[in-house]
Amino acid sequence: MAHPARPRALSPPVSPRRLNRRKSPPKRSRRRGPRVGTTYKSAADIKRLLVEAVQGLLARGVPVSELTGKMVTEEAGVDKMYVRRFFGSLDLLLLAALEDLLVRRMRSLISSDLFDPMAGGAIDSRAGHAFQLFSHLAPNKDLQPRLAAVGTAVVSVFGQQLRGEFGLSEDVAKREAIVGLLLGVGYLSVGHLMPTSALNVLDWLSTRRESLRQRRT
Repeated sequence: MAHPARPRALSPPVSPRRLNRRKSPPKRSRRRGPRVGTTYKSAADIKRLLVEAVQGLLARGVPVSELTGKMVTEEAGVDKMYVRRFFGSLDLLLLAALEDLLVRRMRSLISSDLFDPMAGGAIDSRAGHAFQLFSHLAPNKDLQPRLAAVGTAVVSVFGQQLRGEFGLSEDVAKREAIVGLLLGVGYLSVGHLMPTSALNVLDWLSTRRESLRQRRT
């Protein structure tokens, strides 16, 4: 004979206070801070690391056309978003690397410092890297005003070097700086196709330096 089903126990009445109680939002996990002794890099440090990463990759023989933001940030050891965050684009970072090479890194643009007689007249590799960067960026019309500003800064620096080395007037030094830069660009562009050697170029540069000394004011 079946036993009758037991009546279910009634749930205790819910108090009005419990009904009106709002659920607390889920707790957010706190982001861990740096370990003791760890410091965050400043914006200036990150920019410097990225510029140096570009220059380091070029020094290792990576063509400018093959550089990517990911490649540069990995070389610098920083977040992959930092190229866009601190420079806006890869091309603007390359522009910064170009300016740093020409205005800060190279001790002098005077030919006796730029060409190494002990290395058969080889030109300073940093000048070659700067030329690669400039050639890569020059077709970008949006960057041409910035490139022109870099050119003006380089002419100014080179002109001051010529004035200090040869005692030229400001106008003459500026003109000779422009001529020297044009000759350098031409040499880097098509020098390897000309019927001359690096040693011949060194002889010509020596003659040119002597003529500049004779124009001392």
